[in-house]
Amino acid sequence: MKTKFYIIIALVLTITWINTIQAESVNNIIDNNLYRTKASTDANQQMFDPDAYHWLEVWFDSDFNQLTGMTLSPWESAGFDYLIQGTSLYNYSGPPGSDQWNWNLLWQYYIPRRMSSDNYSVEYSAGKYLFTEIPLLNKFGISVNPYYKGNNGTEKDFFPKKDNNFSSRKGYTVKPRTVVDIDSNLTSELVSGNAYFHPYMNSSNIDNYLDFQSGNDYTSNSTLWASWAINLIKPSIYKLRMNYQCSSNGRITLSLIDIKTNTISKIFIPTDYNTNILMSENDLGTLDLTTIPAGMYMLKLKASNTNSFLKINKITLSEIESNITSITEDQRKSDSDMIDITIHKQSLKIVSEEQYDIKIFSLSGSMLHSYKNSSQIQINLASGVYLIEFRKDECRFVKKIVI
Repeated sequence: MKTKFYIIIALVLTITWINTIQAESVNNIIDNNLYRTKASTDANQQMFDPDAYHWLEVWFDSDFNQLTGMTLSPWESAGFDYLIQGTSLYNYSGPPGSDQWNWNLLWQYYIPRRMSSDNYSVEYSAGKYLFTEIPLLNKFGISVNPYYKGNNGTEKDFFPKKDNNFSSRKGYTVKPRTVVDIDSNLTSELVSGNAYFHPYMNSSNIDNYLDFQSGNDYTSNSTLWASWAINLIKPSIYKLRMNYQCSSNGRITLSLIDIKTNTISKIFIPTDYNTNILMSENDLGTLDLTTIPAGMYMLKLKASNTNSFLKINKITLSEIESNITSITEDQRKSDSDMIDITIHKQSLKIVSEEQYDIKIFSLSGSMLHSYKNSSQIQINLASGVYLIEFRKDECRFVKKIVI
């Protein structure tokens, strides 16, 4: 069983979810809530206590300034300006940048909260107008202490989790982010400033790059990740390029998480990248999304080389293969059925009833051969995976082959 909690910030009449992110699990990337799974089989240790004063403590760093608020373990890089306890909101009134506990009551009984009937989820709401001392701007930090019911009383937890392997320990970053459309007529850019990222990643230069060397010790860097909200409009094969710099070769792994179900849709084969001393864009092959239904996803990136000083400015996706054409699917299938493809050892033979413009691509997107108005070709190819594009008037379709 998973416990969960929700935090809502109300902007006038508009309700906006705070997009919080859990760093500890590959499949819990963004679901507008945080999950926690207890290892214990005791159900009492997996739920909230409706009789307790604390269900959650919610901490706000309203200006991303460590020197204006209270410093608090384990998020010493944040300066917390506001605190929600119970149904009340407090602002920090102690010495700026200190760990002295000194809070002023701003609003009592102004924070609505509710708990589900099974005690496994809670929801808090807060009007943005309540944050009167230091305005809660479009970008702020948030950390949460949930309190769970245990056999020996209340049990306190931490989100983000405690991790002394990082010196930049702050809360989750809440800021406007844009959903990126992935479509055939677009070159889609996933830039660092629009990414969701591990809360302990050094984000001082986030608009320029994602810093995958943020750990105190390089072995902890494998924990770091970044992800982007995408709207997959057209499932297809896309050319993958990365604008980055690093001191040595490495490897990235991409995965897709369905936002609706918060489950992994696909983990892609790891992709190697070469040493790149100066920030520049390089071709990393392709990303095959042909089997992924159109919809909303998070595209998550992790790096396995933990000591290459990897900095990523952006990921770029541009289409190679299209599964959808301007003609109907029945027409496309009919044309495709009139083409015979024969592979014998390393020989490829194509025979069609009508003439097509035919192009053969490597899986990385490089065009290897091109034929105009052809109905029959035969060619030898090295072992590998290839894409064959057929065009005739408004019809376009692609077949994937393995030699």
